[in-house]
Amino acid sequence: MFTKGKFNSIFKENTYPDLISVYQATGKYTEMPRAMHSHESTVELILITEGYGIHIIDGKKYYTEKGDLLILNAGVLHDESSAGTNLCIATCALQNLSIRDFETNTLTGKNQNPILKTDRDFSEVKKLFFLMYNAVSMKDYSAEEYSNYLLRALLVLICGIIRKNPDHDYTKDENKLAQKIKKYMDIHYTENLKLNMLAGYIHVNTYYLSHIFKKVYGQSPMQYVMRRRIGEAQTLLIDTRKNITDIAMTVGYNSQSYFNGIFVKITGLPPRKYRMLYSKI
Repeated sequence: MFTKGKFNSIFKENTYPDLISVYQATGKYTEMPRAMHSHESTVELILITEGYGIHIIDGKKYYTEKGDLLILNAGVLHDESSAGTNLCIATCALQNLSIRDFETNTLTGKNQNPILKTDRDFSEVKKLFFLMYNAVSMKDYSAEEYSNYLLRALLVLICGIIRKNPDHDYTKDENKLAQKIKKYMDIHYTENLKLNMLAGYIHVNTYYLSHIFKKVYGQSPMQYVMRRRIGEAQTLLIDTRKNITDIAMTVGYNSQSYFNGIFVKITGLPPRKYRMLYSKI
């Protein structure tokens, strides 16, 4: 077989992404829910390698299964639920992604479905994830370069799969009022939000607000705020050494004991134990 020799790269001229991390998760590590959070300048790719899961991306609930690739562009809020069955994943995080015709650190357009069905390409996608993981595990002089070339190959393959699949506008049926209140809560979630105040903001009664928000996003406004806060708290527990009282205050809870109770309710673990367990992944 011969190649054509020349090709048009998917990457903008002289720009290549950087692999930040790659890992596999099975068993108890996929059973720990990761509440609502986002990554400022990082793209995350999550491949479901076995089982089923529930993921909330930009406020919309998706039931995911083996072969699904979750494309989480930078800045997109997402939520990983523990309500899954035999869930196994392979995931990687990357930065400095510049794909032709897309904004920096995005792999899909604003109205494209973030769940990509890999179908017949599943085995190849999975293989590249595991090759990257093994390359990083080598920890020798060639590991960084080798793993980053594998990342480029993975992105080229993913872009090819996207081209073969028609785009789906997954926001067209969303209620504009629900979107407006969600946007407001994403900005003000650390404040003392009340349902009647939110209803006043969009000039509707509290019953109607709760009804339309749950219809669109599958949860009440106050549940959304709670998961939003706990998701940010999980990030602070993982990425910083802040004490738990400071973290509780940062995400909007004046009482550490109340914060601990909400955290356990959502994740199944107290914050201190969550930090210890997650640090071993």
